[in-house]
Amino acid sequence: MTDESRMEGRAIAPRRLRVFEVFLGVCLSIASLLPVAACIKVVWELASGRLDWPSWAIVPGVVLTTAFAWWCVATSWFLLSGHERKTGGVVSPTALVVFGFAFLVAAVFMVGWAHARGAMRASEMLVIGVGCLGLARARFQRARARSRQPQE
Repeated sequence: MTDESRMEGRAIAPRRLRVFEVFLGVCLSIASLLPVAACIKVVWELASGRLDWPSWAIVPGVVLTTAFAWWCVATSWFLLSGHERKTGGVVSPTALVVFGFAFLVAAVFMVGWAHARGAMRASEMLVIGVGCLGLARARFQRARARSRQPQE
């Protein structure tokens, strides 16, 4: 994708948006180091015998932190390089679905836990969750439409 086609639809301050993308990419690059550092620290503590966890208990933590770190690295690469995924956008549609459902579940728990006090936060989480799911649906439909087009 060329820079000109990438900038289409960005009539409002495209330079500022690119600076913001680079800033987010740097932040995500730094954030990807945090789960790696936490994982190394826990493994170090287990090896030194300071933690009395069973050795198998570290496996889910290592898998989750590795997956989160990989997502941060991949997303920061797309932000810093200025490229998009094949399906479009910076975040994959599957990640949008996961985040969307996570926000919907968090909204339900917020209402159940905080009752009326949590209604405002729950409504925010509900809107974010529905937005993530709507964006993921649009991305899936766009990918389906692209796959139906004949290849030239």
